[in-house]
Amino acid sequence: MEVREKYQEKVEAQLHEWREWIDNYKTDPDIGGLKISIDRASMMDRLENCQQNALVCLDELRLSENEHWELAKQAVERAMIDLKKLLDEIRNGRKDLHFI
Repeated sequence: MEVREKYQEKVEAQLHEWREWIDNYKTDPDIGGLKISIDRASMMDRLENCQQNALVCLDELRLSENEHWELAKQAVERAMIDLKKLLDEIRNGRKDLHFI
């Protein structure tokens, strides 16, 4: 298996795991220690936007030609970092969340 394919599978698996957590969060806002009162609709929109951005970047990575693959990979990594940061903020119950 090529490095590209292994990387794509790793990203897909991580996004799947995070999707499951997000789906659980939708039904139980107290998971992950989140006990503070926040605007859930705004948070869900922000989560959905971050996840959608990561999926779009992953699709672009899949379609990228060899010479553009590294740039597409960087975009995926930025999107994954943004999504992970948001998930970590929610999991940690941070009160300094900033909404887009």
